[in-house]
Amino acid sequence: MIRSLLAGVAFCAMSSPLAAQEGVPAMVEIPAGTFVMGAADTQSRDWFNEKPAHAVTISRPFRIAVREVTVDEWRRFRADTPVTTDHAPYVAGISWDDATAYAAWLSKQTGRNYRLPTEAEWEYVARLAAKGPARYAAIKGLGNGPTEWTADLFGTYPLAPQTDPTGAASGQLRVVRGGRMGFNPGRAKSDVQIEIDYTRPEARLAFPPGFAPFTGAE
Repeated sequence: MIRSLLAGVAFCAMSSPLAAQEGVPAMVEIPAGTFVMGAADTQSRDWFNEKPAHAVTISRPFRIAVREVTVDEWRRFRADTPVTTDHAPYVAGISWDDATAYAAWLSKQTGRNYRLPTEAEWEYVARLAAKGPARYAAIKGLGNGPTEWTADLFGTYPLAPQTDPTGAASGQLRVVRGGRMGFNPGRAKSDVQIEIDYTRPEARLAFPPGFAPFTGAE
């Protein structure tokens, strides 16, 4: 999977090599497993879209980029597209449509299948990284990098357990996760949970696929 940034791209690829190639981010393999997605009442900041907590099974291993796509990697795809450089070296200010187009281009260039992670895959990786940082120390930017697009259409969480969920069946908004969007530095010293909140659904937001902030674009 590629990891695509809203404020900047992250990607997933089943057949990609673990080592980086020119223009292709290094990948780390994520095992299959089951986790609790969403937040319980005791973890909640009372955001309507973070509940209910529910069991999710990721039935197949996958590989995800250890970092977001860089400006240089993006410009191999579209050299003339305005991008936000606030989060350099990582590309930012791209839409969901741009991110999926990049994944399709990278797949064609390399002969491997790249795509955006599902929301469930993204949160699974974030929770693994928070729980076992030594094993997944290579994965960067999930909590403190720019907000990232996922593949999913936005929808409410179900009560029932799910296996390999892919978001709502229909809708107009795509889910974004992680990063510093909405971060309030004034709360950081008094809130010991401020960092881990960004691997939880408190940072779950939704935007139209064409949304792309161009503040600071060059």
